[in-house]
Amino acid sequence: MKSIKNIIIYFLLAFLVIQMPLVFGAVEVPDTDALDKLINVEMVNYNLPGAVVGIVKDGDVLYSGVLGEANLTEKIPVDASKTVFQTGSVTKVFTTMALLQLMEETGIQADEKIAPYLPGTLSSKPAFQELTFRNVLDHTTGIPTLKANSALMASPIGAREMTFSEEAEAFLTQYDFTPVIEPGQYTLFSNVNNILEGVLIESLSGQSYETYLAKKLLRPMGMTASGELVLGDVMDGYVLAQNYSVFGGRRTALDPFEARFLPSDDFLTTLSDMNAFMQAMTSGTVDPAVYDGLFTRQASNSDLVLGRSYGFSIVRYGSYEAYVQDGGIPGSNARLLFIPEENLGIFIAYNSGSLEARSALTHDLILELLGSEADSGGYATYSGADVEAFSGSYQPINASDESIERLTQVIHQVRIQAEGNQLMIDSDHYDAIASTVFYNAETDTIAEFQLDENGQIAYLVIGNTVYKKAVITQSFLIGAALLIFSVLFNLAALLILMMRWGTMRVNRIHDTPRVVLLLHTLIFFVLMFSIFMISTQYDIWNIIYGGNTWLTLVKTAGILTSLLIIPSFLMLNQAKNDFRWSGFMVFVFRIQQILSVLMIFWLFQYNFI
Repeated sequence: MKSIKNIIIYFLLAFLVIQMPLVFGAVEVPDTDALDKLINVEMVNYNLPGAVVGIVKDGDVLYSGVLGEANLTEKIPVDASKTVFQTGSVTKVFTTMALLQLMEETGIQADEKIAPYLPGTLSSKPAFQELTFRNVLDHTTGIPTLKANSALMASPIGAREMTFSEEAEAFLTQYDFTPVIEPGQYTLFSNVNNILEGVLIESLSGQSYETYLAKKLLRPMGMTASGELVLGDVMDGYVLAQNYSVFGGRRTALDPFEARFLPSDDFLTTLSDMNAFMQAMTSGTVDPAVYDGLFTRQASNSDLVLGRSYGFSIVRYGSYEAYVQDGGIPGSNARLLFIPEENLGIFIAYNSGSLEARSALTHDLILELLGSEADSGGYATYSGADVEAFSGSYQPINASDESIERLTQVIHQVRIQAEGNQLMIDSDHYDAIASTVFYNAETDTIAEFQLDENGQIAYLVIGNTVYKKAVITQSFLIGAALLIFSVLFNLAALLILMMRWGTMRVNRIHDTPRVVLLLHTLIFFVLMFSIFMISTQYDIWNIIYGGNTWLTLVKTAGILTSLLIIPSFLMLNQAKNDFRWSGFMVFVFRIQQILSVLMIFWLFQYNFI
């Protein structure tokens, strides 16, 4: 009898062993100590002050890791339920969920136009007339991002000076938002779309964005702390993770960051809340219409690129499709990732500005959870591509023409050169895999040239970023040449003024010409130095914060230079009639004046003045 009982037990154990892969899929139950060690290694590698990692599968929390410190000065350790992280654009996921939820409740279809649901004058704004809910949700409005003056150096916790509704009204009426490409054509990731989502949420619900998000979305999923923080409540015992810049082994505390537009730019949360969210998403409790919108591919710029769903970018990790939303502020970063086929969710947040740490942690975690990443196999090379035809400079079109963000079109240009059957895109080699498609195996990145009906290059799409060929006046090389020649001739003018100052009075008595030319030269020098400083320090955060010292100096010096151009021109006309002014001196100052005119045009083109 005892032997029969043992046999039954053995059979049951064998059955459970066989069923384990079916219960957990390809994801093995993680070893907590191994994950702690893995994350600690990357924290050391990237000098991260503190980090949290949550892993959820099938509604169960498999791992909830808190490591390091939320504040180094005060020695406050990271806590799963009490440490608040600023996750930046992760808020876009929740905004999209809220709008999908309201659309389901009100029966609105994705292809309906948004204009009838927009309040006041926004409903008649030309840029919004033909847009549909689908365009806004999958970022195919064609409207570029516009982040100018979208954040403050202030504490994000507590009541705000202005509600989202007030901020949105001021923002949406200030700019035209003219699409840079035809709506519905390409995915062009833009924070404007998420701001529109926030406005639509208020219109459809009859509540403020903050109230609806907190009471109708976050609280029902158990995200109590996040809901209170959205409403501006200050809760005892909660600590905001201090954001840090890490450079050369030194960790420097940064100023606080407060986003103006909650639907697009910032989300305050804890690891416990994000675990609750991932549990809701992987346990089947989320409305199927919302779930399907979030985890179904809705748009793609290329047949070879996975593209976007409503709320997520879709990327590939080996054989797995992952739905990813990254976010961050200066000195803090986060990533929310789902692999629907494994019903797996991962959340990462840490208080450092390092982007590389996010990629390294994701790679390590997926490797630990799913075993070896499947080899994508690459693509077969193609020998018939006319690679020479693709050479040139290309500029991104996802930066607004309506603010100083337009400088991004110069700073972030890519230079393409043909090398045999390959393209060099900046410093990366891309192999031809079709007549207009190229692939970089090292980064697993596709670059595809889209042709117009005449066979001419219309756009270059790298991943989900869209570029167009830079016109000659906007070429980085032209801008650099203009700056170099301006510096050279301005230095020559300054040397002449220094060496010949005593003999530069017109007709031996008039001081005005030389004084005006000196002022023009000095201010032009300040202008060029400021432009040089911006070119070496340009950071989108400067734009988000509404500028910095160098941007202000460029604007001031640019205005003064433009005001002095005509007086300088008139004074030089007087001076050239004086016999002591040589032809070379007149030539130097004349070229200087021409270059200053071109520089003012360049500044105007990029919204500096």
